[in-house]
Amino acid sequence: MKKIFYGYLTLLLFQLSVISKTLYAEDKPAFQSLVSISYMPVTSWKIGNPMEASPGRSPKADWWGELDYELDTNSFTIYQGEICYDSRFKFGLGVDVNDNVVGKLSSIIGYLGYKDFSVRASRGKITGTANWIGDQVPGQPQKAKVDTKYMSTDLLYSFDSLLLIDYIGISYTEYTIPVPLEAGFCHAYDDNTNFKTYSFIFGVDTVNSAAMNARYGLRLWVAMDMGIGYGRLKISDEGMRRMRESLLLYSSLSSLSSSGYSLKDKQKYSLNNIQGDATLGLFYLMDLDYTTIGIGVGYNFSGRWAMAVGSGVGGEESINTEHYMYHHGVVFKVITTL
Repeated sequence: MKKIFYGYLTLLLFQLSVISKTLYAEDKPAFQSLVSISYMPVTSWKIGNPMEASPGRSPKADWWGELDYELDTNSFTIYQGEICYDSRFKFGLGVDVNDNVVGKLSSIIGYLGYKDFSVRASRGKITGTANWIGDQVPGQPQKAKVDTKYMSTDLLYSFDSLLLIDYIGISYTEYTIPVPLEAGFCHAYDDNTNFKTYSFIFGVDTVNSAAMNARYGLRLWVAMDMGIGYGRLKISDEGMRRMRESLLLYSSLSSLSSSGYSLKDKQKYSLNNIQGDATLGLFYLMDLDYTTIGIGVGYNFSGRWAMAVGSGVGGEESINTEHYMYHHGVVFKVITTL
């Protein structure tokens, strides 16, 4: 099945390449490859639940729960470069992107020698604590440690201009964080819920566009990226145990124990995902005869929303969870043509 998927997707990308080359063949500038590094030395993170309880609501007044995140500031780095024609795709700084479908597909395209494709890899770390606000669940601590790597790998296809869009592509994102879980009247949290998503993305970046078209001098840096996708989440064994404890605790305080109410024994759920990224700043692009170098500074905001909703039958409740996540900070970018 994976081989068929790779084959169809590669064929689609090849067709897009042929169409774009036909439309923009005369305007296409000549350069060997485009490489850039964006670095955010101080990145502020925020994670929340759109369905959080209203302010002032007492845990004793109802059966509910949520996590209050206190996250540290960390650095965040984005690497982008044209596909290298090698058996394994790696950036010069040693960032491996071959641990997912997007990275493996980039290797296939590299073998075939397609042009106008690049890989963008984003790497960061999320650390801090998450405090449980809600009723006590047996064996569940009041505070969870947040310590995870956030990574995304994007395969991008670029063209000169198409309805104000510079590129389209597919994106893979993975991270593991504590999240609140809900199933009917039962609530708990899981320390290690793993999220993996694949999204279709499109966007514009005036720095990359200027470098590709040799537009030198001081310019406005505007970059926007949007995506929508689908994925999977996996709840840990400990998270499932806590939800079963929550069910037993609530059943002992109500008539649920005799009503056939139960928790669906399922750890993996489908996931809907929406993501967006925006940067505004200034950059300066210069021609050094043998290469082009650009330096930019701006402010970046990047966020995503993910929701998994299960369906239960005959009193069997599925586990639901939903969260938003974003980070922001000053970003520096260096770009060069080699």
